[in-house]
Amino acid sequence: MTPRYRAEAERTFPVPHRRRSRRLELSHLQQRTLDLVALHPGITLRGTALLLRLSQSTTSYQLRALSGLGLVEQLRDGRELRHFVLPRGSTQEAYLGALARDPRIRALLACMAADDVKMLTLNQLAKRADVTFGFARRVLLRLRDMDLLHLQRRAYRYTIRLTPLLESLLQDLAEDS
Repeated sequence: MTPRYRAEAERTFPVPHRRRSRRLELSHLQQRTLDLVALHPGITLRGTALLLRLSQSTTSYQLRALSGLGLVEQLRDGRELRHFVLPRGSTQEAYLGALARDPRIRALLACMAADDVKMLTLNQLAKRADVTFGFARRVLLRLRDMDLLHLQRRAYRYTIRLTPLLESLLQDLAEDS
């Protein structure tokens, strides 16, 4: 169709403009994936694919889409990604609560609450929590990105300084246990 005829056709038959809805609309598959991650916090891609009976590529696509919308948090654990549901408009408290559902992260947070963290190196903290150094470092870096703690590296040693908000949240988690 030439441009002249296209312009006449648009005048005769106007094309309605689609407006994007500002509401968050999830597909049926995204909703199923989100419900499954909420039921099993810390679930891996493979576990999600098995429970949904979908291929790993389809499940990966859905999880990345949910992560892009800010509904799911992905945390690297070695070669795998663990997924957690974040509440809508998540705050630091909700973020920490979502991460604390994983037993390994909960153990790490419990060690941070029980011990004087300023006197421990990251390696000592990881050993007391019975997690790997890399996992502990990734969790603490994630907490640092959320402005919940200050982590400095000096001479191959990480020094940890908790914010008052994280100290109060850790006390609340310790009381809940």
